[in-house]
Amino acid sequence: MDEVEVKVLDVDRNALVKKLLSLGATKYFEGEIHAVSFDYPDNSIKKAKRTLRLRTKGDKTYLTLKNPIDNPDIKIREEIELEVSDFAAMKKILESLNLKQWRDVKKTRISYKLKDALFEFDKYHGEFEYIPEFVEIEVMATDDKEAIKKIYEYTAILGIKKEQCLPWTLNELTKHYKK
Repeated sequence: MDEVEVKVLDVDRNALVKKLLSLGATKYFEGEIHAVSFDYPDNSIKKAKRTLRLRTKGDKTYLTLKNPIDNPDIKIREEIELEVSDFAAMKKILESLNLKQWRDVKKTRISYKLKDALFEFDKYHGEFEYIPEFVEIEVMATDDKEAIKKIYEYTAILGIKKEQCLPWTLNELTKHYKK
């Protein structure tokens, strides 16, 4: 399944949540996320623009591999994910395979679902705390063109302009805010 998403910066969370709720959205998660990214010593995963991540979300743990799909206007990643029962044990397995932790990210996330779209308000902690809260709008899809269309339909309804929708990763966020 593909993850199709954009980030929107400088958001007024209260105003957006009010609009989302009026459209029938429901809150489905509020809590801490801890994500650790891994790579081989030669950085072959990063060089291929892939991500191997072990993450806790609330009381659940997931191992995820993300593969890029080229699109200059919107972020699209093939996402292969499975739930694992033990963060520490999975981390030890990855490290025993000569994978090294290269990033450790903690954030607070508040998530809303409206039909087939997710609206996730993220605020980083620690090393990335200087990045202001933003919203990520995501649609999981087998048809990327349809998912892109849905994202832009939702952003238009919410009063978000297309040019505000950024296909950025955490790397682009850090570059933007470290100007």
